[in-house]
Amino acid sequence: MEDNGPGAKNFPAKAVYFNITAKTVIIGLLLFAFRGSLRWEAGWAYLWLFAVWIFINTALLRRNNPELLLRRLMLAPDPAPGQDRYFARSNPVLSGAMLAVSAYYPHWPEGGYWLWLRVLAFAGLAAAYWAVTWTMLSNAFALKAVLVQPGQTPVRTGPYAFVRHPFYAAFLLACACTPAALGSLYGILPALMTGMGVVTHTSFEDGFLTEKLAGYKEYAAAVKWKLAPWIW
Repeated sequence: MEDNGPGAKNFPAKAVYFNITAKTVIIGLLLFAFRGSLRWEAGWAYLWLFAVWIFINTALLRRNNPELLLRRLMLAPDPAPGQDRYFARSNPVLSGAMLAVSAYYPHWPEGGYWLWLRVLAFAGLAAAYWAVTWTMLSNAFALKAVLVQPGQTPVRTGPYAFVRHPFYAAFLLACACTPAALGSLYGILPALMTGMGVVTHTSFEDGFLTEKLAGYKEYAAAVKWKLAPWIW
């Protein structure tokens, strides 16, 4: 596909929006199938928040970087064998388990501070989604596979001015907030497992870029934190 600039006639809009609609439906099925009921306010709030974000995110990327949008959704390069491929296959499974367990075991205390924690969790999810969009708008090389692309250089603007892996940082925030937003203490366990996988993969990607991407060592020296300022 040669010209995917904004307004390009060959942009496969129907396929793109079918793709993100399918993702939204899958999340809904996971939530409500394991819940066993459609009468679940938190589940609908979670699903609508995701749906609104993914459609806005898609519209913004289509306008600003349609090539990246397509390469993330439908033309993504295969991850390399080893750590990258393992993460690509295990992360969706762990993320799905986090949603399923959170839906099936709604054992979250009601009222008081527990209610405010759930409200804050939804705010955290919104912040995580916004951070993902900010990251992709800032980095034209933000593919799912770990590789060095032609012309790639370390990105130093946007969220990359604060942490070296803002996409993973946002995903960790979403993992931390999901069980609380859905009202499940048991969901914390798969969320922790998912988060551990993200942290491990962050270390792998950081080492790969340090070795393979010109200028990354200097960038890492300037931006010391991988995921969270003053923590790691």
